[in-house]
Amino acid sequence: MIFMPAMIEAILEGRKTQTTRPVRYAKGGGEYPCHYRVGHEYRVQPGRGKHGLATIRATRVTRYSWIGQAMWLYGDALVPEPEHPEQFARAEGFESADAFLGVWRRLYAIAVRNGPVWVIDFELVEG
Repeated sequence: MIFMPAMIEAILEGRKTQTTRPVRYAKGGGEYPCHYRVGHEYRVQPGRGKHGLATIRATRVTRYSWIGQAMWLYGDALVPEPEHPEQFARAEGFESADAFLGVWRRLYAIAVRNGPVWVIDFELVEG
């Protein structure tokens, strides 16, 4: 699983315990399933094909549809954004929700800002 260097540091220090990734679509419009699985272990890498620096284990994988910045569609129900956005941001390895959203926008641009996401909770196994 690829992470920015600052996020690898946060994982190794125990400050990052989840990651949010956009749902990907095939050319025909069908949704690719999440390839991260609960109980499976993944190497933490600073780039594609780079040497793994740690190992994490997925503990939960949840699909959300992000509606704007204030609402999430969870299953069939519209619910407020995470009840504690600052706690969510800290689990992502950031000090604030604004910091998390700023990096999210830079990484994934407007095309996926309002699209569905996978939230993968994990624990550090080796690092």
